[in-house]
Amino acid sequence: MPLPKEPPLSGVYMGKDCVLTKLYTQHLMYVSTDDLIVGPHLINLGFTEPHNTRILTSLIQPGDVFVDIGANIGYFSVLGGWRSYPGGSQWAFEPQPALY
Repeated sequence: MPLPKEPPLSGVYMGKDCVLTKLYTQHLMYVSTDDLIVGPHLINLGFTEPHNTRILTSLIQPGDVFVDIGANIGYFSVLGGWRSYPGGSQWAFEPQPALY
């Protein structure tokens, strides 16, 4: 699925510093309003790091195992799970308790 050329959406504030937004893949994701680096891109564009997003989604195939070390808020984990389906699996690890 190619990245959109225009921002298709925005988020819905859910309270307690949490926004529900839709990624360009149509997956829903919670984003913290405290995150001023990744969060605004996900809320306003539906994606972040377009070069890494394109590379990742082009490499992962159905049935693959995807491992996300340092998963942060889980954006690439969502993409990895989406692309490895069906038959694949994913593992996401985030050592920082506030993000986990």
